[in-house]
Amino acid sequence: LLAGYHNVRKDKEFLRTLTPHLSVFLIKEYTLIALPFAGIEIIKGQFTDAIGLWLFAALLPCLKKIKLKHKPVRLPFLYKGSYEYIRIFRQSFWVYILLFLFATAGTVHGNIKINKVCLILWGLVQASGYLQTMDNRYLLHFKNFKTLCLFQLKSIAWNVFITSIPFSLALIASTYDQDEILFFLSYYTATLIYAIGIGMLRHIIPSPLLLFIVQLSILMPF
Repeated sequence: LLAGYHNVRKDKEFLRTLTPHLSVFLIKEYTLIALPFAGIEIIKGQFTDAIGLWLFAALLPCLKKIKLKHKPVRLPFLYKGSYEYIRIFRQSFWVYILLFLFATAGTVHGNIKINKVCLILWGLVQASGYLQTMDNRYLLHFKNFKTLCLFQLKSIAWNVFITSIPFSLALIASTYDQDEILFFLSYYTATLIYAIGIGMLRHIIPSPLLLFIVQLSILMPF
């Protein structure tokens, strides 16, 4: 924890203006922080661990900063250019995995209601991402509002379908009843209209509060 704190702290340049010997200052600071932990190790009789903690605290300011670089994971199965949905999916990926695990558990135990609930929740998560205002720079890629609507229709239709396939397979695996297939089709249609409705209305209704009211009064009941 101390090493992570030292690596990401942003007050080093400020501290340089206060003291000419920043390394000495940091050694004293980290030694004081490590003192209680070293004391506990001494009480336990672990003298080697106590000395190791002090040495680590003393040498920590001399280490170079570690820069962590990571490339975002590509999502080739999503509609190309649908940056909003890609952002939504990356932010909500853990929710997606969690819901899919619950849906799988429902399939294993024969409880199809769990599958349906997880599917509906994922639809709400997808649509809620379009409540945010679209970046004006992103809008410059479209000639007019009609072109934007057409692109949103294609991208949302594809992305909702492709990300719902695992849930649909879990649903169909539970039972081969035709009613469940109809349920998936109705879910897909409702989620599509819901997401597209929010995505388009946010350009017409500038107030977030009014958009939320319209969402609850019109889109949700539908």
